[in-house]
Formats: sequence, structure tokens, C-alpha cells
Amino acid sequence: SAFIARAEELLLIEVAKKEAVAEKIEADKQKAVADALASQQAETDKKAEEKVIAEQTTEVTPLVENRAEAETQQRATVTLIKSVQQPVNGKHAVQITFTLEKMIHDGVSDNAVATHFMDNVLPKELSGLLVSCSAETVKKAG
Repeated sequence: SAFIARAEELLLIEVAKKEAVAEKIEADKQKAVADALASQQAETDKKAEEKVIAEQTTEVTPLVENRAEAETQQRATVTLIKSVQQPVNGKHAVQITFTLEKMIHDGVSDNAVATHFMDNVLPKELSGLLVSCSAETVKKAG
């Protein structure tokens, strides 16, 4: 009869709807788990990157030959800066910035200090890596 056929058709529609809802619920659960895992992995990656950066940022105290020189030299901070260049043959460039402070006589120019540093202080292994060098007088407040 037409009534039974229509009832079976409506029943099949309801069963299909329930299956679709169940599949959507399952997909949502899987997506939530995947999102949680991705978030956890991103946090782990961030912490690992911060650890690498912390390990690459080093404070160095320069060697001094006598007490008077030790009093004039300040701590040097070496900060490795991540390069934005793409790796080439599995290697990438890293820019290293040194900030050094040394007391000098008023008659010595900033340029002379930079030249002296490059020629007499910087080890030969590092001088080949040098891209630029400059010196400037530190302006003290007060």
C-alpha cells in the first residue's frame, strides 16, 4: 500500500539523518582531538625554539690582562639573530651582533677604536666573517 511505502521512505530518511548526525559528531570529536594535538605540538615546538634561542644567547666577559683594564671593560653581549634567508645546501646565514663598551681617552676617535678592534683584537677566524664594524661614543645621561 502507498501508506506503508511512504512510512518506510520516511523511516529510511530518519535513519539516514541519524547516521549523518552520528558521523558529524564523530568527525567533530576527531577534529577536536586533532586540534588539541596540533595545539600541544605547536606549544612544544615554541618551547623548543625558545630553548634553542636561549642557548644561543650568551653573555661573555672579555679576558683582561690587568686590574686597571678590567675596571674599564664592560660585559659583552652576544646575540645570535635568526636569519630570514632561505637555506642553501642545508645551510643558513646567522647574523651575530656584539655590543662592547671600553673606556678610552678623549683624543681617540670612534673610527680608530673600530679599526683597532678589527686589526688587533678580533681573532683571524672571526675577521673573515665580518660584514661591518663601527664604533660610536656612548652618550651618558646627566
